[in-house]
Amino acid sequence: MAITDFYKNKANVERPTRIENSVGTWEEVWTVVHNDVACCIQPRKGYEFVAHDKVQSDTTHVMYCDVMEIRPSDRIVAEGITFDVLDGRDIDFLGRFLTIDLKNVVTN
Repeated sequence: MAITDFYKNKANVERPTRIENSVGTWEEVWTVVHNDVACCIQPRKGYEFVAHDKVQSDTTHVMYCDVMEIRPSDRIVAEGITFDVLDGRDIDFLGRFLTIDLKNVVTN
């Protein structure tokens, strides 16, 4: 059984891009660099805390996917949830798959 058999999710990899707006200033937008990436996203840990009188949850996940360029400045959007990329690694540098550490902070 290959790891790709566990790729049950689809995700977009988005990268921040600077564009010039109509006023002549720069604005940052998110551009999709990899669309419908087959992957597996698994939760790792999470906790709730209060900050600025609001309850927030901070969860970390790990994503497994094919080897591609994914940077720490990117974000992953899957199942309507946006994750910040913390780090990505090609396990054993064998070119088989990436493990990408993700973080999601939600303010209620």
